[in-house]
Formats: sequence, structure tokens, C-alpha cells
Amino acid sequence: MTVEWILTPERLWGAAALLGGYAAMCAALAAKVRRQHRAEEAESAALQARAQAPAVLVVYASQTGQAEALARATAAVLVDGGLQVWLLPVDKLTPAVLQQHAHSLWLLSTTGEGDAPDHALGFVQRLLPTPVGLSGHQSLVLALGDHEYEQFCAFGVAVHAWLQASAAHSELICVDNMQPQSLQAWQARSGRLRQELLGASAQEVDWLQTPVGKPFVLSRRRLLNPGSEGGPLYLLEWTPQAGELPDWQSGDLVSLCVPEAPDQPRDYSIASVTAEGSLQLLVRQSTREDGSPGLASDWLCRGMEIGAA
Repeated sequence: MTVEWILTPERLWGAAALLGGYAAMCAALAAKVRRQHRAEEAESAALQARAQAPAVLVVYASQTGQAEALARATAAVLVDGGLQVWLLPVDKLTPAVLQQHAHSLWLLSTTGEGDAPDHALGFVQRLLPTPVGLSGHQSLVLALGDHEYEQFCAFGVAVHAWLQASAAHSELICVDNMQPQSLQAWQARSGRLRQELLGASAQEVDWLQTPVGKPFVLSRRRLLNPGSEGGPLYLLEWTPQAGELPDWQSGDLVSLCVPEAPDQPRDYSIASVTAEGSLQLLVRQSTREDGSPGLASDWLCRGMEIGAA
């Protein structure tokens, strides 16, 4: 059987169109490959630059989550600015890790009458008693506390003193009940650290967000441990004064102001989820060393009337 190919104009135009489409597809694929290569080269350059950037150690000790949240926010800003960051809780810290870094930032809560957070007890027992060699090391310490207690910011102050005894150059900022002015001082100082390490490439970043307030009323208060020697523990339930419940997760923090100190909010960890229909807090009535009641806990546990906002 003989097959004859007859090249008609129609077939020639069809073949030309097919070749043109194929060429266009090849060009598009080539352009895509070039873009991918450029992106890979840019990513590789960014990773190489990040690997060569100064490294900063960010350490936190947190009882209710405040210090950890601030540590993560601080670390994120440093990373976005081009620095290498190693973030870890204080109980995971070793002298070797600390000595590997020329710069460290510490965000440390104090709980109760000058105690370290529960997870920091190992650090207190293993490292604090003996200075380590930190000559040339620079550290910034943010100590969170409540001036109601006599041992104000005691754990942060102790770590600051330990760093100085270890021959590090350490700066200390104490914060009373998350006071905005003190937190802004921390933001400014950590920003200066970025500029010192990165030079002109560092940009100012305002990463502190002012909390949005919403009025709540106390709808229920219940004593959970009557007769306990550990101090009265109350469950407080709150509902919005108007509107719907905002969204939150168990463990998020809420700030409350008491009449005697309206400019000094206290932060408490939320013990419920939105689906339960109320914002619930567990508050232990505290007593100072001189026997007087804690200002905020006494108001919440005994002074505030049901239905008050």
C-alpha cells in the first residue's frame, strides 16, 4: 500500500500553527525554569546571609505564659530582621549553649514571694549557685513581676546578678504588671541590639500591641477548696457586659484592673474556652509577708460584688 503525503496550504498552516504552539510552550517552560532558578538562588543567598548573621540566644522562664509570649514575639522580630535566633526555656539551658553565644536576651517571670517559675527550678539548682565564664558576653534581662510583693522581680534580678558575676555585661529592665512604658523600653533596647548587630540594615519595628479592652461583669464566684491550708482558691466566672463573647483559647491571658490601681492591670490565665459560655479564672487569695492581703486577689476574691463590672 502506498501512502502519498500531499502538502496542501491548509496542512502547511496547520503544521506551522502546531510548531508555533510547541515553541510557545517551550518558551513558557523555559521562563518558568528561569524564574524557579532565580527564586532558588535568592533563597540560597538569603539562607547563606542568615547563616552568616550574628546569633542571639533568647531564654524565657514563664509561669502563666506572659514571659514566653514576649520571648516568642521578641525572637520573631529578631529573625525577621535577619538575625539567627535560638529560643529555649531556661530549664533547657546549659553553660555550653550560653557560652556559644555572644548575645543573650532573658525574659523571666517571678511568681509568688520571689520564686522562680516551676519549670525553672532545675536551672536555679544547677546553674545559679556557680558563675560560668562569660567574659565578653552581652545580655539583656527583662524581669516581670508585681510590686505588691516585697521580692519584686526577684528571679530576674537574681539571674541578672548571676550574669554579672559570670563576667557578662548585663542590663536589667524590671516590669511591674506588664506596664506599657517598661515594655516599650524593652522594645527600644532590643531594637538597638538589632541595629548594633546589623548596622544600617536594621529597621525599627513596633511589635508591641495595645490590648483591646472589653467590659465584663462578674457573674459567679465559687470557693473551690474550703478549709485548705494552701490558701483560698476561687473560680470566677465573667460574662460580657454587652455583645457576644470574644474568641480565646484556654491558657490565654486576660488583664484586669482593680479600683485601687486602675493604671496597673493584672494578668491572669484563662481557665475556660469560649464554648463554655463564660470567661473563667482561677484566683488564689494571696497574703503578703506582713500578713496583709494582696491588693488584686483580695478585691477579686472578696471585695468585688457579683454583677459588678
